[in-house]
Amino acid sequence: MVGLADEYGVSTAAGLGYDAHDAGEDPCEATATVAEMVVENLKNNAGG
Repeated sequence: MVGLADEYGVSTAAGLGYDAHDAGEDPCEATATVAEMVVENLKNNAGG
């Protein structure tokens, strides 16, 4: 969960394919990247 404001937050989830899982890749890194992209997109498109 990433807090955006007192009343708002965004939650992201990611799953990696079987090959990535077998290679020991960490889905937390992908999830963090997606969360960063969402927050940046929201900031760039915020009205005001």
